[in-house]
Amino acid sequence: MVWGALSQPAAETTVAEEHIQLAPEAHAKDVVTAILADFRGLDTLGEITVVALVLLGIATLLNRGRLP
Repeated sequence: MVWGALSQPAAETTVAEEHIQLAPEAHAKDVVTAILADFRGLDTLGEITVVALVLLGIATLLNRGRLP
């Protein structure tokens, strides 16, 4: 496995270089802003999902008459 891993040709572009090239497409001035904006978007989506599931659970309990 080591021989196979070490005998691979070097990558032409790194992930960092790709992020730098794609930053303008994300409408960001720099790479850090683009990454933080993407992370915040995913974080907000997760929070919305949690709140929606809680509301669905409460609605289900109220419809079944388990909560006064």
